[in-house]
Amino acid sequence: MRSWWPGTEFTTRVARPPCAIEVHLGAETSSSGVSVSVQAGTDGPWTSTLWAAGVNTVDVGVIDGQNDIEVKVVTEGWQSNHLQLEHVFAGKGCQLLPPKLPALAFEFIGDSLSAGQYDPHGVRDAWNFLAAEALGAANNQNYPAWSLSHRYENGNATTPWDFSRYSPSPTHVVVFLGPFVVSPLPVSSNVAI
Repeated sequence: MRSWWPGTEFTTRVARPPCAIEVHLGAETSSSGVSVSVQAGTDGPWTSTLWAAGVNTVDVGVIDGQNDIEVKVVTEGWQSNHLQLEHVFAGKGCQLLPPKLPALAFEFIGDSLSAGQYDPHGVRDAWNFLAAEALGAANNQNYPAWSLSHRYENGNATTPWDFSRYSPSPTHVVVFLGPFVVSPLPVSSNVAI
């Protein structure tokens, strides 16, 4: 998976903790690192960290009464936050399980504010991410709306929009055009929803 979009999220479950999982990031990950938030357990605290290309480790502890623990990772930065996920490995004694997919999945197409600009933890503190979390929904955050027709942000190429690859598929699409989102070009016919 390769994404330059804020709020890029992936989730897995880990059976038989305590253990560690290894997240391998490719060379196209931002050279200065990618700011991510990690949560172990659906009610666990979020931890902010900086990951680099190569191996990054997530320690998964025991949570009372849970045989398997969900681990969620979300990119925080609203720009220049490139993540190239190559693979995830379970440490010794652990087993990776597929995530439990929620019934709701939101696709947010917004602006810099909905992408967490000026928020301490980026998109994780943005209204749309908090709303999705409160409703137990998957959250696909994309920014900005004008990039439906442009593939550039501040002169840098971004990864293409392809909602058909998202898992789970969006059940709701929320378009929030902020005060500075303007595009003189029509929306591309290549956008797959």
